[in-house]
Amino acid sequence: MAFNAFLGKSNPEDKGKKQKIALMAVVVLILAGGAVAYFNFFYSPAVTEDISSLIEQNLPGGSSSESSRFQALKTFKDWPLKIEQKGRKNPFSY
Repeated sequence: MAFNAFLGKSNPEDKGKKQKIALMAVVVLILAGGAVAYFNFFYSPAVTEDISSLIEQNLPGGSSSESSRFQALKTFKDWPLKIEQKGRKNPFSY
């Protein structure tokens, strides 16, 4: 019977089974694709802790601005930045 299916000779019962299996496979693929899309684009896990509380827990000495490690940081650039004028005042004039 399986050999007849390869030759194109099949019973009407086999066509119905094949259509049901193909339909179930399509439904499963659509559901799997929907689940992947949902978890990649729409699902966002709930944030349980605030970032500042995590920082304060990890730094010795309590608050971040009073910590010796924070005070030991060096600046490598002047602040605020000095932005110089470049280009023409009116770039569309000739």
